Amino acid sequence: AAYERDLAHPGGSESYTDYWTLARLSNMPMCEMSEVDVNSHDTYIFAPNNGNVKALLSQPHTCKAIHWELERPGTELFPHFDEMWVSDKTQLQMAKQLSPEANVKYVPLGGHKLLGGKPAIPKIWDLVPMCYAYGDRAAKLHELATHGFTIAPSTFEPRERDAILAHSRWGLMLHQTPHPIMTPLRAVLYACWRLPILAETVGDSYPYKFIQYDPDLDILGCHSEETIEGLFDFNYRIATEEFTFRACIEAAL
Repeated sequence: AAYERDLAHPGGSESYTDYWTLARLSNMPMCEMSEVDVNSHDTYIFAPNNGNVKALLSQPHTCKAIHWELERPGTELFPHFDEMWVSDKTQLQMAKQLSPEANVKYVPLGGHKLLGGKPAIPKIWDLVPMCYAYGDRAAKLHELATHGFTIAPSTFEPRERDAILAHSRWGLMLHQTPHPIMTPLRAVLYACWRLPILAETVGDSYPYKFIQYDPDLDILGCHSEETIEGLFDFNYRIATEEFTFRACIEAAL
């Protein structure tokens, strides 16, 4: 069920732009919220969970409803869902510890070759965060800037976004909460763009490989070009060959 901000869905969330792009590129069947047949035996994957989904599924239904939690810790299986998916193994452990009875499954968020583009020269920015910058994130970005790093702007305008990603050196993953959980959509985006990923502490980065964020470290100078190339080649292969978006969903279902 679509939930995004564009001409057709003015009340949606831009945060899920990449999710729906992956769904389209992978030829996944999609429908509007109003088209969900709650009396069918079909399976629907909802991302994110919101009031509209809760209202829809609070009524008696025979369809199978899955909540794919792609951003927040998500340690509670809401009663209107039959199953919850998470794409971070630390998040899975947290969910199982706090709600042992919950039907929670680890499902990697895979990518697609066409989600990314071709990196370009010259590089204009050292780090691209592609996130809403406020609170702790804004403070961390300010700290990085004071250390001399150039920080790319974040945008969801497609052409601007592609140009920024193409002319950036590193993908940056900053946490919005204290939990050591990755942001799967950001990891997939950077992997498909062949950007090495600089991330705050993550309990388990599987299936990707990150480099630890440290504002006091000479991040851009302490790794050889061979090491960096090996990192983004590994992540690109994972996202576009071994764990593609459609293959991950089909395996989970």
